[in-house]
Amino acid sequence: MKRLAIILASVFLFTLQSKATDIPLDSIRASLFQFLKEVEDCRGPDEILNSLIIDRKKGAIKEGKEGIFDFGLLTSGARRHYLLVGRHSFQILNMKEPIDINVSKLLDFLEYNKYIKEDVYFYLRELIKDYRRNEETISSFNGIIK
Repeated sequence: MKRLAIILASVFLFTLQSKATDIPLDSIRASLFQFLKEVEDCRGPDEILNSLIIDRKKGAIKEGKEGIFDFGLLTSGARRHYLLVGRHSFQILNMKEPIDINVSKLLDFLEYNKYIKEDVYFYLRELIKDYRRNEETISSFNGIIK
C-alpha cells in the first residue's frame, strides 16, 4: 500500500511539472515564418525550418511543449527573437521593439504561468543578454556592409 502511494504521488508530481500545450507545432512554425518574413529578410519557409527554436533550460521545441524559446534565421546579421508558448496560446517577442515592452510581456507570461523566482531571474537575464547580442550582431554586420 505504501509503495502504491509513492508511485501515485510520483505520477502526480510528474504530471504537474510536464506542462503541455494544445497548439500544433505546425501552426507555431507557420506564424514564426510569417513573423520573420515581416521583420527580417526571410526568403522562404525552408529558412525557418532551418532556424533553431530552443528553450535554454529545456531544449528544442517539440509538439505539445510549453516554454520560452528563442528563434531566428541562421544568417549573418539576423536577430534572435523570443517565442512564449503557453497552454492555449503563444506570443512572439519582436526584439526590434524597445526592451521595456518585451520585459513587460515576458514578466506577464512568467507570472501567468507561475514560473518560480529563479526561472524569472534566469529568463530576464537571458532576454537582456540577447538584446545586447542582437545589437552587437547588427552593429558588426552593418559595419561589414558599409
